[in-house]
Amino acid sequence: MIRSRSSRRERALSSYISFPVLCGIGSIVASIFVAVSFLSFDPHDPSWFYFSSDARAVHNAAGSLGAQSAAFCFYVLGYLAFLIIPFLLFIGWHLIKYNSLIAEWDRLLACCVGVLCLAGIFYGHQAGAKPYMVAGGIFGQWIYLLFLPTCERIGTLVLFYTTVFSC
Repeated sequence: MIRSRSSRRERALSSYISFPVLCGIGSIVASIFVAVSFLSFDPHDPSWFYFSSDARAVHNAAGSLGAQSAAFCFYVLGYLAFLIIPFLLFIGWHLIKYNSLIAEWDRLLACCVGVLCLAGIFYGHQAGAKPYMVAGGIFGQWIYLLFLPTCERIGTLVLFYTTVFSC
């Protein structure tokens, strides 16, 4: 009898919470984790992108995993990494509400292209450059230097601004 009650509860729970809803909840939890790790980021935390011979404690509130993920995201995107948080929140909200992302593929693609062009703009203007962080991250450097020989500096920035405003 106890077994049948638990199996009824499991079936009721599994019929109520679908896989996309669980992914949406996971995306929202991931955005909270990313926010905590970004806001407590210390560039001198031990990670793949900072090495010291001194044994240092991790100061990131999300622990060692938070320090590693924040360092990686800031290395790849610079300060634009903060846009990951609303991106994950949008994905989580949309999965919970509509159970699918297929209808929003164009917005997700435009968001990715827009962030890539913003990274190129940040690199082109050296906005937010720190001694430990490339402005716009490595993606910004890559996309800017990809278009620089063809379009030169002004043409590259105009192309990026046009792309961002059209997204």
